[in-house]
Amino acid sequence: MFIGLQQVRLARDFPLEKTGRESSTATTPARCCSFVQDWRSHCTTAQRVPKNHAPIFGEVFYMPRALKRKRLTTAELAELEAAIIAEVESEYPQSVRHIFYALCYLANVQKLESGYRRIQRLALNLRKQGRLPYERIADGTRYRIKPNTYGSMEEAINETQRFYRQALWRDSDVYVEVWCEADSMAGVLGPVTNRYDISLMSSRGFSSHTFLHQAGVEMTSIGKPTFVYYIGDYDPSGMLIGENIEKHLRNFAPTIDIHFERLLIMPDQIEEFDLPTKPVKHSTHSRRFSGTQTVEAEAMPAGQTRDILEQAILRHIDAREIEVLNVVEDEERQALNVFRLDWMEQHGGLPL
Repeated sequence: MFIGLQQVRLARDFPLEKTGRESSTATTPARCCSFVQDWRSHCTTAQRVPKNHAPIFGEVFYMPRALKRKRLTTAELAELEAAIIAEVESEYPQSVRHIFYALCYLANVQKLESGYRRIQRLALNLRKQGRLPYERIADGTRYRIKPNTYGSMEEAINETQRFYRQALWRDSDVYVEVWCEADSMAGVLGPVTNRYDISLMSSRGFSSHTFLHQAGVEMTSIGKPTFVYYIGDYDPSGMLIGENIEKHLRNFAPTIDIHFERLLIMPDQIEEFDLPTKPVKHSTHSRRFSGTQTVEAEAMPAGQTRDILEQAILRHIDAREIEVLNVVEDEERQALNVFRLDWMEQHGGLPL
């Protein structure tokens, strides 16, 4: 069972004459105390008003109502689990929210938070059962802080050889950064930004001035024209977050030529990719929002998101240059390996 809402109008469902206060037309909270008590005892358990609430005659209340949750049959559950596994196998890593939006066309996945929680619960169960690899679900919201330490010089040299990379943008005329609105997107974008040696910044909603100041200082120290690509929700807050990042980066790096572009989500992409939408939530931020529907960044398929980002990055670097850099990296890794073997031989780590 879970709780839904039903409308109850006070003057209709509980007539005034039952309270003995027919003459009260302007009731204060203090004068309503006994009225509320009488009305609570009159109502059924599922219709009770919040405690300490003083009702006004004619007021419309939204009362809790017991609803039945539709349980999936064994066949429906198996079908949904198979759909989750197939979606993740087709493109990974993905966040659970990406999986939810990819499957919300199914009859048993409502485009509501309840539908998301169902996918979340099933994806977790599949991982616990060993049917879905943990590493294929992206989670950029949690991380470990620990210094890099090694058991020996040999181990340190070996790790250096494995992870050695050339600085891709060192000789470039431009600097590129990627910003996203939420940590959940960072795990999806990471494979692309790592491949192209690009900083990935998660604003976590409206970013702090300290974080934006640090980013501005970094841009100034690099001293190159900077291209910033932003990925966020198409909703009142998501639009303002992007504008806020752009404004403060320009303030904190006034000498840098900053080109700010919103990659996702744009109004034309909603129609082009047939993205699932939600109604606009009215708030102080919604006053400037011109859209009639909202779309979360996770509604765009993870693979498509990575493709759009990669295409933007490749505007600034030649594919031939990447190939040459990869050859240089391989040669220098081999040189590091030779150094490692020589060191082990000199220190008795390798039998002659």
